[in-house]
Amino acid sequence: GSGTVWSTIIDEGSLWKYAFHGGEYVIPVNWRDNDATLNWPESESGFGYGDNDDNTIIPATSGLAMRKIFHIESTSNISSIKLHVDYDDGFIAYVNGIEIARDNILGDFPSLNILATANHEAAIYQDGLPTEFIIENWQEIFNEGWNVIAIQAHNRSETSSDLTIIPFLSLEYEGV
Repeated sequence: GSGTVWSTIIDEGSLWKYAFHGGEYVIPVNWRDNDATLNWPESESGFGYGDNDDNTIIPATSGLAMRKIFHIESTSNISSIKLHVDYDDGFIAYVNGIEIARDNILGDFPSLNILATANHEAAIYQDGLPTEFIIENWQEIFNEGWNVIAIQAHNRSETSSDLTIIPFLSLEYEGV
């Protein structure tokens, strides 16, 4: 038959390495890149605190870094790629060191002590849907084989009552 099939390859509960601003783990300049070596702990998404919607609870912080290595067998039958993110308050997402989506944060590769520019309330815990970002030029970014997705989440203030980041990565395959 024809048509397309969506496959979510990174879901809520997927394992990510993570570190947060002010925590014990060093966040190297190249943490977003394929060749970064990180001794960070690994845990399930979502990450955050304050809304009872977090699988991994972290202390109050201005920012969180998280990354995950994932594999794509073949890119030849992929027709599109979408990132869905549930977040509070801002984030930037990268694949293989290249930015693919952002909201409520300014600057190129900002450090985790930079604060989000606006409030954004997470949606899933209120029975809402995460925000959708279509990755326009994915053919130039994603590799056949191993890839790394890196996301930095930013709070509106260091004393904010909550922080949430729950990413989803979905591939659309052409029907066979």
